[in-house]
Amino acid sequence: MMERRKSSFPAMPILLLESLIALGLLGQPLRFAMAASAASITGVVKDNSGKALRGARITATSGPESISRFADQAGRYKINGLKPGNYQVTATGWGFEQKRDNRELSGDVEMSFTLAPQWNVSRLSTADWLSALPENEETLTLRASCIRCHNLSYVFRRKGLTAPMWTNLVQYMGEFGDLLRGKPGGIPGGASMFRATPEMAAKMGSILVKYFGPNSPVPTRDQVRHPNISDAALRSTFREYKAPARAYIHSVMPDSDGKYVWFTYFGQVSGKNEKLGRFEIATGEIREIQLPSEASTMQVSKNARVWVAGDGKLYQVDARTGEYSEYTPPMRIGRTMGEGEDSAGNIWLSGDTIVKFDPRTAKFEEFQIPKVSTPAEDYERNLGNVRAEGQKEFWSRSYALAVDSKDNIWYTAYDVGHIARLDPKTKETKMYRVPDAIMIKGITVGPDDTVWFGNFVHGTLGKLDPNTGQIEQYRPPTRYAEFYTPVADKKGNIWLSDFAGSQMTRFNPATKEFTEYPLPAPDGMVRFFGLDPQGRVWYVDFDTGKIGVLDPGDTVAP
Repeated sequence: MMERRKSSFPAMPILLLESLIALGLLGQPLRFAMAASAASITGVVKDNSGKALRGARITATSGPESISRFADQAGRYKINGLKPGNYQVTATGWGFEQKRDNRELSGDVEMSFTLAPQWNVSRLSTADWLSALPENEETLTLRASCIRCHNLSYVFRRKGLTAPMWTNLVQYMGEFGDLLRGKPGGIPGGASMFRATPEMAAKMGSILVKYFGPNSPVPTRDQVRHPNISDAALRSTFREYKAPARAYIHSVMPDSDGKYVWFTYFGQVSGKNEKLGRFEIATGEIREIQLPSEASTMQVSKNARVWVAGDGKLYQVDARTGEYSEYTPPMRIGRTMGEGEDSAGNIWLSGDTIVKFDPRTAKFEEFQIPKVSTPAEDYERNLGNVRAEGQKEFWSRSYALAVDSKDNIWYTAYDVGHIARLDPKTKETKMYRVPDAIMIKGITVGPDDTVWFGNFVHGTLGKLDPNTGQIEQYRPPTRYAEFYTPVADKKGNIWLSDFAGSQMTRFNPATKEFTEYPLPAPDGMVRFFGLDPQGRVWYVDFDTGKIGVLDPGDTVAP
């Protein structure tokens, strides 16, 4: 059943446009309006002994916008492309204090900083904290259960709670997830990501109070293993914008033409947010489309259509007009995720089952996810999974999927540690067990049809050869990375959102080298992201509600 509706498509206030100009997101697609800018900041960052502080981060903020860069080997930095105005400029380094200075900019200004060592555990990432904890069954359960929808920053902020408080909080989080989405069952169209039994909540409470209770110690600098930033990452630039709505921004996706960047909301402080946002790169306009229901994930198709799922329905939005069509499937559907369009234009959705939607006929087709064998102890580490006595095979959900050049559907069997390949022609599914995998979220297919995925709890990048079924895994410099989403670029590099390391990571398959780009927020949470035609990385920080773009400093227009 299809229903076509029109939605209002109002432009954002001119104040927002001026703000985006200050951020540098307007003008020519490759350059952030540099020619229209008239101010810059340069300087040197040193420690209190006079030594250059390589890798120090300098951030210039004006209103809701900020631009961040890193100091080079000599401690020098430069931030250009600034609109004249008042800025707060901050400088900090890992293990050093943070200093601020306010300046009115109307041209080129020099600002240098001297920073003293300072140990501040509130500025540690989840990966930093985990590196200071022992590797045992308790911390493995902690990682599998408490780093699913958010990283451990939510836990750090509540350090000092007693065991009963932690137990109550764990139970509340499952209930809150349902309330946030507006109905029992959690995810739009699917089941809750977790619902802890009283026994499970008590178990987690005992673990949390041991490591984050009233008498638990905090990590020392000597205990934390934090990799140094690479020379390649020093060339990067981060630009972030704080959205005006008090809402979580869940997903972001540029279109294939580099004209629009789309984003979705995921609830807000006062309740649900049933809107789809569109940022037009050429003009700087942000517009919102009102939808009947909240939809957190999306994908942008090749024909300028945006697909979102919410409250059991699928919506097709015309990127140019804002008009949308509503489709009601005969089965329960899950989520639309960035790479679910095949060569015929069919849209594929992941969830409790795999669902195909044909836009030409408006028909849905459902494919079941097979049961698989997986170690019972791994299955039960995922909070909310309950195993019957003697049970050895388990159902799973698919978190994400991707389509290869032959229109095979590759998807992750989320909480049973498998990758699956569905052949739509034969309707046959082949399952691949990933060694040491407790949880797998995102998946992508490279230009050569190689399948890439993040072994989420294990902290590695996985590679699956579609011809042989062989799986290789690569470990990044950050020991406790948690790779949420992988995306392949045009050169075959694999970009990843590191949920625990609070950074974007690039992997070069030819050299087997990782490059890590730390986010401006040390506890940032990036789940989903996308690449524009120029190779820039558009992301959203779920915790801060900021939309950001990373220019790695070595992108070249096609």
